Amino acid sequence: MPQEGNESTRLALALLAGAAAVWGAERLLRIRRQRLSVLAEYDRMRACADERENALRAELSQVNRRVAEIQRLLEQPV
Repeated sequence: MPQEGNESTRLALALLAGAAAVWGAERLLRIRRQRLSVLAEYDRMRACADERENALRAELSQVNRRVAEIQRLLEQPV
């Protein structure tokens, strides 16, 4: 009879170890999915920031051209 108890204990421990391994693997997968989601969001935010930067640079260039034109007009003799 003690042999049966040992086998039951070993089986229970093996099942517990298997369950822990599955739980650990699922946890790692969840963490990886979250990481990928955060990286994708960062990429989207970075793309939006790049677009905004380009728009602001274009607007600044237009303002600089207007300022240069106004300065040129002011320098002309009346």
